[in-house]
Amino acid sequence: MKKLLFTLAIVGLAFIVNAQPPAGDAKVGEWYGEKVTTDGPVALT
Repeated sequence: MKKLLFTLAIVGLAFIVNAQPPAGDAKVGEWYGEKVTTDGPVALT
């Protein structure tokens, strides 16, 4: 049982270490997706 947990911990750590940041550089003022406007709000009722 200890070997299984140790193996799962190592595999999980490998996935975390290999995580990559999103492609491209996020620059100040850049927009991704549609811009949100306050035109035409919808009532909740």
